[in-house]
Amino acid sequence: MRGWIFLFIGLLTVAGIVYKIINCAACADKFLGFDMSGYTYLAIQTFFAFILFNAANRDLRKTKNTGV
Repeated sequence: MRGWIFLFIGLLTVAGIVYKIINCAACADKFLGFDMSGYTYLAIQTFFAFILFNAANRDLRKTKNTGV
């Protein structure tokens, strides 16, 4: 179940990244209350998406191997 949640949140993060790229990739944005450039924001969001997809993959493979 946790793997599916990570996958869903990762997909939402990727949707936010695509939306940011389409609207204005260079525009400044806020992340956790800090102003930062658009490209830095995209890099941080991409890093979080990678972490979420990695965790989802690991959890779903573990579930698949145990047969639960």
